Formats: sequence, structure tokens, C-alpha cells
Amino acid sequence: MSDLLAVGSYTPATGGRGAGIGLVARDPATGRLGADAVVLPAASPSHLAPAGPVSPVSPAGGAGGAGGAAAAEVLVHAAHELPEGLLSTWRLRRGDASRRSAPGGEQLAEVPSGGAHPCHVAVHPSGRLLVVSDYGGTTGVVAAEGGVARRLVQVLEPRGSGPRSDRQEGPHPHSASFLDDGHVVVADLGTDELRVHAVVLGAGGAPARLDPDPVQVVAAPPGSGPRTALVRRRGGGARLHVTGELDATLLAADAVGGRLGELHAVPPRRPPPPPAGAGRGRRPSPRRWRPSTTRCSWRCAASTCSGCTATAGSSTSR
Repeated sequence: MSDLLAVGSYTPATGGRGAGIGLVARDPATGRLGADAVVLPAASPSHLAPAGPVSPVSPAGGAGGAGGAAAAEVLVHAAHELPEGLLSTWRLRRGDASRRSAPGGEQLAEVPSGGAHPCHVAVHPSGRLLVVSDYGGTTGVVAAEGGVARRLVQVLEPRGSGPRSDRQEGPHPHSASFLDDGHVVVADLGTDELRVHAVVLGAGGAPARLDPDPVQVVAAPPGSGPRTALVRRRGGGARLHVTGELDATLLAADAVGGRLGELHAVPPRRPPPPPAGAGRGRRPSPRRWRPSTTRCSWRCAASTCSGCTATAGSSTSR
């Protein structure tokens, strides 16, 4: 059975040239991609995400077992980056090159995203709660059952702005990522913030919604524009990596107990090499942005500041 590569796109609905969700078979032994792609028509499905730990479906329609036909079909969520934002769930078929069967799929559900231009969807480890980043300024929370999006249950409306008037005139949530089962971090390009929200449990202990008030707000370097957040779990904690779209930096922080630690900003490129014989063999160190209980209003790009208590950023928590 072939692997499946699913690719989102921008379609003419938002000025793009794509046609929907592209499916390409991949030979797991050689890594070669199939010659032809199958396209599932959809309006600007700019971001795709696996639905989480749901029972895959076998070709016969029942739950597949490990090592058998379990991977024949998979569920995927798509964020449609439209003025009237939508989130959809699709069942995708991997196809089988050895049997000359092509990939395919169909849409199972479609729900509002809670705002305009959704550009990212984060899936709770249980697969039962989805956090949608609407670039238009909101964060939507969607309930899922059996890996399928069912209903919009909550909309968070942050406030704020950043120093770049052309890109940061207001909030622009661009992505989210779960730090653990009980906390999610939202990266906001418009406000230069990383907001951590607690997951609120419902009946039976299932994740039901988010606490609208962040348990922690970490200020990224002004004008950095936090874009894509990725969490890598390790041991009892996790490591968060966030791209700064506007200043081409990489932000990183450890996360323990649903709280972010010291935020590090790695410059986009190394400085020029030192003169011959000076500091030979040394590597540049990343700048460190130390959390502080004082929100900082400075707008410079220096790594230190003599006029405020935060060296280059701030963090508030409760």
C-alpha cells in the first residue's frame, strides 16, 4: 500500500491558482511520488492537519487492525482561508500503486471556523477538540466526534496590536499548538504574543472548550510577528518553536506544566566572521528574551534596554 501526500492550496476564491486538496501516492520503499495527482475540489484549503487518534477505516468499512488495512483511509481537517471562514473534515484513501488504485477521498463535514481567513488548525491529543486560528482576528474552538468536526463551540476575541502598522494593526492569530493535554499556545502575528489557554473539561472528562482568559501571555520581540508554532514533547515537558515571520527569527522556549519558560530568539543569520585571530572557533549565542512580570512598551530592536525592567520581552501569568 502506498503512502499518501496531501497538499493544500489557495484557489481562485482567494486569488490563488490551486484547485483544492491534492493527493499524491508515495512509494514507501523508494520514496518516489506517483506520476499523477488526484485533486479534491475545495475552496482555498490552505492548511491540512491529521484528525488525531481515531480508528482508521478499512476498505470494508470496519475499524482496521494494526499491520493490516488500518491505514487504507485517514481523516484530515482542512482550514479554508476564506472571508467567511470554514473548517472541514475529509476521509482520504491512500490508494495502492501495486493494484493501480489511485488515491481519493470525500468531505464528511463542514463547520464555521468562528472568524475570517482561518489559516491553521491544531488538534487536541485526544482528537476531540480543534483550535482554529482565524487570521482575521479570532480563535475558533470546534468540537469533534470520531475525528470529524461537528460544531463551533467558542470564539475567542483577543485585543492588541504591534509596531508594524502595515501587518500588525490588530490581532492576527496565525497558529496554535497543544503544549500538553491541558494547555494550548496561540501564536499571534498581529500582537507579538504567545497566549497560553487552559483546556476546560466537560462531561466525562473530555476536552470541551478553552478558558477565554490566558493563563500566561508571553511577549515576543516587537515586530517579530509569531507565525507557526510547533511543539516537540520530551520527557515530562515540551519544547516550543515559533517562526517570526516579520523579522525572520526563530523563537524557542521550554514548556513545563503548561507554562512557557525563557524565550530565546535566534537571529536569521550569523554575524560576519571576526577578524583573524579574534574569538577563533566561537559560535554566536542566541539572544535571550527573559520573561518579566512587567509588560514592556518599548519599540526598539536592541537585545538589551537600559530604560525598562524587561531586557527584550515580557511574560504575564496567573
